[in-house]
Amino acid sequence: MTVWPDSNKPEADMSDGDSVTEREPWFAQTEGKDVTFNCTYTGNAFYLFWYRQYPGRQPEFAVRKMESSGAELKADFAQTRFFGTLQKSEKLYRLTISELVLSDTANYYCATSLTVRGVSESLVQ
Repeated sequence: MTVWPDSNKPEADMSDGDSVTEREPWFAQTEGKDVTFNCTYTGNAFYLFWYRQYPGRQPEFAVRKMESSGAELKADFAQTRFFGTLQKSEKLYRLTISELVLSDTANYYCATSLTVRGVSESLVQ
C-alpha cells in the first residue's frame, strides 16, 4: 500500500509570504500499520487542514484544527482512525492514520486558512 502527501507540490506559497510544507514526498506502509504525515507552516494560521484526494477525484476534507484553541473537526470517514496533532511552538501539524486499510491509499494535502469565512443566507418569500 502506498500513501503519500502530494509529491508534485510539496510547498504551497501563500499570498502574504507564509507557506505550508509537507515533509515527506511519499512513502509506502503496510495495511494494519499506522502512518504519520508531517506538515510545517510559517506565519499565523487560524485553521489547519488535512485533505485526502483519490486519483481523478476532487480533494475531500479530512481533519481541521484551530490553531488558537486546538478544537478539532473531522469528516465522517476520519472519526475513528484519523488524528490531527498540532505543535504550535514548532509550527508542526501532523496527521496520523491508524490501522491502515487499502482505501487509505491516496494523496494527502496540508493547508492553512488565515481567516474565517462567514456564511450569509437570505430567504425569499
